[in-house]
Amino acid sequence: MTFAKPAAFLLAGLLSTTAAFAQAAYVEIDDAVMIPALNVTADALDDMDVYDAAGTKIGDIEEVLGTTAQAPTSVSVDFEDDLVQGDDDRVVPLESLTMDGQRVVLALDAAAITQLTVYDD
Repeated sequence: MTFAKPAAFLLAGLLSTTAAFAQAAYVEIDDAVMIPALNVTADALDDMDVYDAAGTKIGDIEEVLGTTAQAPTSVSVDFEDDLVQGDDDRVVPLESLTMDGQRVVLALDAAAITQLTVYDD
């Protein structure tokens, strides 16, 4: 009986860890998929420059990502070297982006950017 409780906790921990890894899996979005919040297609968004609220270029979009090829949720951004160390792209949720004319604007400060998930393509 005393073994059953620790085993149950261990199993629950393993299952929750597996679910967390499954949620972190991204696929590239099909080019023709529309991103309604930004009013552009995935193809148009790909390779666009990213700016901060002050109008300074801070990176560029490498890929549009989602949970399936038809369900966009985020983008991978290659940030300028003064914002993040190394060449790692970061996963940016779509809700953190807005369009200002033809510019993509990121509503996160430098501290928040460094905390974004690294995207390993």
